[in-house]
Parts: sequence; structure tokens; C-alpha cells
Amino acid sequence: MASSTRGEILDSSFLVEEAMVRGYKAEHYYPVRIGDVFQERYKIVGKLGYGSASTVWLCRDTQASEAFVALKVYINSSKWHRELPIYEHINSLGSILPGLVHMESTSASCMKPWVKNLEELRDVIPERVFEPDLVRDTLRNILRALHFLHTDAGVIHTDIQPNNIRLGVRDSPMFERFEQDELQNPMPRKELPGRTILLKANENH
Repeated sequence: MASSTRGEILDSSFLVEEAMVRGYKAEHYYPVRIGDVFQERYKIVGKLGYGSASTVWLCRDTQASEAFVALKVYINSSKWHRELPIYEHINSLGSILPGLVHMESTSASCMKPWVKNLEELRDVIPERVFEPDLVRDTLRNILRALHFLHTDAGVIHTDIQPNNIRLGVRDSPMFERFEQDELQNPMPRKELPGRTILLKANENH
């Protein structure tokens, strides 16, 4: 490994992040970089996560009072684009989703940023047991969301599980600290020809 003002550079032979996903093909993933700006509005601040169909990034929205959004950048494979028409349909109903972002060779969706999903939260709380208030509030919000999807949007959600239930935050200063941390202490990254695979920030970053 080598160190750099741009963050620690990982050995190129190591598999990290989305490169560890089964069936990973580098050419399917859009090469997002810190500082990139999409649609002259969404500036990439840091990486929130990754999966088999997308990477997720914290962005500063330069044209909105709520300064931060999460940008989910889909892989360039039609097999995984089934979510996009659903987002477009929901947006057409006047939902609170900020909307879709179209970029060269792929698309992305904007949403409210989050810190952890329920599965990640369960792993860090004592005895992995949720407080009753959290369970009640979470179930109430899930039922409201399902009611909207089923009744207003006519959409059936078929994959409700802890790692798909994300907890949002109202603490904008926390995201500002996230942004400053990435500027001052960049996350490690793997440099490859034509792209950089950045490690997602952890809760201590």
C-alpha cells in the first residue's frame, strides 16, 4: 500500500467493495469520483455503499435548501434497470423523491440520504435488540410507505428485509462533517486504469 494526499492507495491486486460482488464487471459500473458534478447540480461528496446493481454516493445539492441527497448510480446493464421505471412512475404522482439523474451510459436516482440500514444498526447496538420506540416508529413508516406504494402507485414491494430498510437523518451538520472528513482524511481507494474504486465511509469516518 502507498499513501497519498488523495487517500491511501490500496494494492491493485486486492478485491474491494463492488469488485467483490459476484459477476462483477468493471465496465458496467460508472466511474464516479469525488468532486464530480452531475446535471450541474449534484456534487459527489463521498461513498455510502455499493451492491450488485449500483453504487450509492452522498452528494451536495447545490440548488436546494436541503443540502444533501443520496445518488444511486445504476450499473450499465438493462437487466438491473427495472427499478428506474418504478421511480419515474412514483415521481409522476408527486412523491417526495427528488427524481432521476441521467448521465452518459447509465442513470441514477436521487433520494434522501441515510446513515445505516436496520441490519447494520442491529450489529452495533447492545445485544442486537432494538428499543420498542424504534420498532414502533419504523413499522409505522413502513406501513405508510407500503400504503402509498400499493394504493396510490399500484406497486408491490417484494423484498422487504432489514438491509432494505434505511434510517434517514435530519442532522444536516452530520453530513457536513462527512464532507469535511473526506476532504481532510480521504477514504482509501484502489486506482485502476480509467477508474477508482473508493472504499465507503464507515461510522467513524
